[in-house]
Amino acid sequence: MAVPEIIPIGYEPDHHTDTIGHWNDGQFLSFVVAAFPMDYTHTDDWLSHKRWYALLHTFDAADCHLNSRIERTGTDDRHRTSVDTAQDRLNQ
Repeated sequence: MAVPEIIPIGYEPDHHTDTIGHWNDGQFLSFVVAAFPMDYTHTDDWLSHKRWYALLHTFDAADCHLNSRIERTGTDDRHRTSVDTAQDRLNQ
């Protein structure tokens, strides 16, 4: 199967794609997400291993990917602070 040149992503309010929008030079997709390190195996201190990130993907007016900015904002043992910080980054 060939890799598509453009993958359409639909806007869905109050769902995973509710942070799609337009900016001066094109479009963006942003979201807050948590992930474990690739080599992680479950331990009792799993909260300190679950990491929160703010992600911003930008696209030009022709829908070509320009850049991705990924910022780690904390771990789940400080869940509310980590998630709020990620959301603040995206709001900026």
